[in-house]
Amino acid sequence: MNVPPAERARIKCESEWKIEQAKLDVKHKQLLLESVHTFTVLDKKQQRNYEALLRSPRFQKVKAMQKTIFDEAREMGALEGERSLLLRLLESKFGEVPDRLRNKVSRLDAAKITRLATDVLRAERLSELKL
Repeated sequence: MNVPPAERARIKCESEWKIEQAKLDVKHKQLLLESVHTFTVLDKKQQRNYEALLRSPRFQKVKAMQKTIFDEAREMGALEGERSLLLRLLESKFGEVPDRLRNKVSRLDAAKITRLATDVLRAERLSELKL
């Protein structure tokens, strides 16, 4: 980024503010926000300036957007990890998992995954899981 070091924190906040203001869905905002974070490397002083700017009234919505988007991304990542673990449990206990069943697992919510992971330990056949 060819920006004077003293301006980097402000430019980063302004970029994120424009993303927050844009009429885009959450996934597109997330992608743009991740790009800004990746390509705007700040040293410690710049990072302190950036954090101070985020506390200012102008950038409060940016801070809220970041929290929402990054929390959602973490939750999605955790859910994908749980799905992956369930598939590994199924494969370990019953052998290769059919594509039809993989697709079904990819749509399960966290509560169902947790129940099924427990049920896998007790089941003797895949059909007992009622998937």
